[in-house]
Amino acid sequence: MTLEKRKFLIRLCIVCLLVFWSSCKDKSVIVDINSVINKSNEEVINTLGEPDTTYWQPIFNKKILTAEYTRYRIEFRYFEGKASDIIVRNPTELEFAASTLKRFGLPESAPDKIEKDVLLRWDNPAEDIKMVSFYSKKRDDNGDPLIYEFYFKGK
Repeated sequence: MTLEKRKFLIRLCIVCLLVFWSSCKDKSVIVDINSVINKSNEEVINTLGEPDTTYWQPIFNKKILTAEYTRYRIEFRYFEGKASDIIVRNPTELEFAASTLKRFGLPESAPDKIEKDVLLRWDNPAEDIKMVSFYSKKRDDNGDPLIYEFYFKGK
């Protein structure tokens, strides 16, 4: 076999490996937001198991039950007994993109509001969801999101 053919085969193998690797990235649903939004603490526990931490915090002059699931990096805030605010903290393994909605059991759709590398927002993306926003809390030197959160607001 000639040197040129070997180089070609090596390049081909590298390309094939890269294609295979990119297709194998986990794209499964992390948490189906529709199954937990606007649900009671007990219903969320039945779906996700016991939270790692629960505590009461003052929000809008009310004591709000807050539950954190470290393995999902998700915080649930229970207003009037329902998980109406769900925050995914610093999900760096997830893309800051509309396609990430699928990882939470929602269909991918174009955002209603876009501020490049700062905010993606969807209004009424599902029957029980008033708003979803992906927002950057800190950007790197290139302006790309470095620390960001995903916020789901129930109706």
